[in-house]
Amino acid sequence: MDEPKKPAGEQPRDSVRAPVIPANRIPLIASPVDHVFAEHVRIGIALDLLESMADQPMTVGRGLAEALARFFREDFTRHAEDEEKDLLPLLERRLSAAGVDGESLDRLRAEHAADRDTLRFIIPLLDRLAAGRPIPDLAAWRTIIRSFIESVRVHMKWEDSVVRALAQSRLVKSDHDSLAMDIALRRGGAKG
Repeated sequence: MDEPKKPAGEQPRDSVRAPVIPANRIPLIASPVDHVFAEHVRIGIALDLLESMADQPMTVGRGLAEALARFFREDFTRHAEDEEKDLLPLLERRLSAAGVDGESLDRLRAEHAADRDTLRFIIPLLDRLAAGRPIPDLAAWRTIIRSFIESVRVHMKWEDSVVRALAQSRLVKSDHDSLAMDIALRRGGAKG
């Protein structure tokens, strides 16, 4: 007896191997600032994978959708918290003590807020794809995905040049120690 055919583009869950978004290899305890910015490499990989889904989301596999939903729900969110709750307050303190206006750091907070708002739409759609259900409005999906990817890439580039330089020039050893501890605690205490 022949098995029923799957709808076009649908793949069974067990035949799809989820892509690997590599772990951050920069030791947190030794270099917390570099660790924070090394996350941008992982985010870039996730954005590339998300971009591969923009035009034909049902053809790339349920495992990819599931892996990306998990990444954006967990890793991406933790990274933004590392910056907003730990790195930026440390930088603001150092900038203020030096009489420098840290207003440009508000840009980063606003961009993170916009990312969170957009992810409230993207993650449920990725969950939907992971469950094998199609995207109801492909045109809206493409627009949202492309806009999100462009926005994140632009602000990561700005962070890599401006925020990283500020962190490297302004933070002192006690700031690095505090940053490493806070990030480790957010990840369950692992400082590797």
